[in-house]
Amino acid sequence: MEAALSYPCRVDGGFLNTMIDANRALSADEQAVRAGRNLFVDRYGRGEIDCLFETRDLTQRWPAILDPVSSVPTPHNCSAGIALMAALGAVSLPEAAAEAIRESHDRAVLAQKQGDLATCFRASLSGRASYFDLILKPYANDRQRRLDETLKAKGYKPILSAKAVEAALSYPCRVDGGFLNTMIDANRALSADEQAVRAGRNLFVDRYGRGEIDCLFETRDLTQRWPAILDPVSSVPTPHNCSAGIALMAALGAVSLPEAAAEAIRESHDRAVLAQKQGDLATCFRASLSGRASYWSLILKPKQDGFGRAKKAAASSDP
Repeated sequence: MEAALSYPCRVDGGFLNTMIDANRALSADEQAVRAGRNLFVDRYGRGEIDCLFETRDLTQRWPAILDPVSSVPTPHNCSAGIALMAALGAVSLPEAAAEAIRESHDRAVLAQKQGDLATCFRASLSGRASYFDLILKPYANDRQRRLDETLKAKGYKPILSAKAVEAALSYPCRVDGGFLNTMIDANRALSADEQAVRAGRNLFVDRYGRGEIDCLFETRDLTQRWPAILDPVSSVPTPHNCSAGIALMAALGAVSLPEAAAEAIRESHDRAVLAQKQGDLATCFRASLSGRASYWSLILKPKQDGFGRAKKAAASSDP
C-alpha cells in the first residue's frame, strides 16, 4: 500500500502521454489524447491514489498505450521512461521490485547512450510493469473471482484468465468463425455432418445481446464438440483455409497482447504468408492453427480444458 501511496503520478503521466503521441492511431483519437492530458489536471481532493486509478483506467481503455509494437520509439518516450524509472527508484519498494526497476533504469540509460531507442522504451515499460505488478498483486485474486462470478452468471464455465480478459474481450469472432468454417468445409466427415455445418454457420448469426464473449464461448463449444475442426491431419489444406488463416492472424495481431503472445502470432502470420506465396498450403494453415493456439493459450486459465477441469498432462493444448 505504501508503494501505491508514493505513486509518481505526473512522471508516469508524462511517460504515458509520450506513448500516446508516438502511436499514430492513439494520437488521432481525441478521447485518448484528452484522457492522457487530464492526468496533469489538478482537482481539489485528488491525491496520488486517485491519479493511480485514473492512469489504470486510461491504460485499460486504450491498452495500445503500453504496447511496444504499436508505438514508435522516440527520444521523448525514451527520456520520459528514464525519468519514470528514476522516480519509481525513489519509492520504498521490496528488494526484488526495486532491483527490477534499477535494472530497467540502467538498461534504458545505456540504450539511450547507444542511440537504441527501442530498447530504451521497452526497458522502461518493463520497469513500470514491475511496479504495477507489485501494487496490484493483492487485487489479482479478487479480479479473477469477479470474472469467474460474471461468467457463471452468464451460464459459462469460469475458464478465462483475468490476466488476459482484455484480449478475450477483443476476440475477433467473425474472422475466427470464417477460419473455422473453412476447416469444416475442408474436412470430408465434418462437411457431411449437418449439425457441425449448422453450428459453424451460426457463428455468423447476429442475436440481440450477443457480444464477443458469447461468441468466444460458442466457438469454444464448437471446437470442443468437434475437435477434428482443429486437427490438421483431418482437414485438407485449401486456398480458402490458408487465406482465412492469414486473415485471422492479422486480426489477432491487432489485439493488444503481451509481447510473447504477440510475437508468436506475428511469426505465425509471416510464416503463413510466405507459405501462401510458395504455394505450400499445408504449412500455411498449420501456421495459422499455431498462431490461433497461442491466443487461446493466453486467454484461458492455466491447466484448464474447455469444461473448466484440470488438464491431464498429455492433453492437447488446442482449444
